[in-house]
Amino acid sequence: MGLVGIFYRRGLFKEIVLWQCVVSLFFLFLAIISGYSDEERIIRSLPVDELMAVHKKNSYIITVLFLILTSWLVLRKRAMKTVEYASWVVFLTIGGVSVIYQGVLGSKLVYREGVGVKPVELAKSKAAEKLKQEANINY
Repeated sequence: MGLVGIFYRRGLFKEIVLWQCVVSLFFLFLAIISGYSDEERIIRSLPVDELMAVHKKNSYIITVLFLILTSWLVLRKRAMKTVEYASWVVFLTIGGVSVIYQGVLGSKLVYREGVGVKPVELAKSKAAEKLKQEANINY
C-alpha cells in the first residue's frame, strides 16, 4: 500500500497506511500479551526453546519498528517529502518482511512442534510423565 502511495495520491495512501499502523500496533500488543499468558503452559524442549527465543525477540523488534514508523508518520505526515516518504516505505517493507518471518516462526512452533495445540501438548505431557515413571522404576 505504501509503495503505491509513492506514485499515486500520496496523501490518501498516507492516511490509509497511518490507520493500518495504528490498528496493527493494537494487535501487536494483544499478540504479545497472549503469548506471555500461554508461555508458561508450553511443554519445553530444546527446539521449542530456540524457536520461542527467536519468536519473542522478533516480536519486540516488530513492535518497536511499528511504534517508530507510526510515530514518524503521525509527526511528519504533512511535511514529509518524496525522499523521506520513500525511506519510510523502505522501513515499512522491512517491517512487513519481519511480520512474514514471524508467521513462519509461529507456524514452525505450531505445526512442527505442536505448541498451542492442546491434544499434542497433552500427549507430550503424558509421554513425559511416563518417561519419568519408567526412570524412577529403573533406579
